[in-house]
Amino acid sequence: MAGKKISPSSGLTPMTEKYIDVSQWFKGPVFEHLKDPKLFKKFFIDAGTLAWPNGVDIAPEALYAARDSKKRHNKRTERTRKTRRSS
Repeated sequence: MAGKKISPSSGLTPMTEKYIDVSQWFKGPVFEHLKDPKLFKKFFIDAGTLAWPNGVDIAPEALYAARDSKKRHNKRTERTRKTRRSS
């Protein structure tokens, strides 16, 4: 679930692309079903809002404010490679 790609074709403003770990919002019973990868993959964009068929959604403001998880992941991968080389 981490790092689901949201791109301009998804309906966000042009030239917006982020990898967001949306699991940060998966608190409470309403989000429980989204832990199933089959349902999670059925997301769609509705008026800029990330939404699922079961009625759950995440507001565009939250998506824009979220940290890009791909940038963090690349730094972590780089550190791991450096550690392995020096071993």
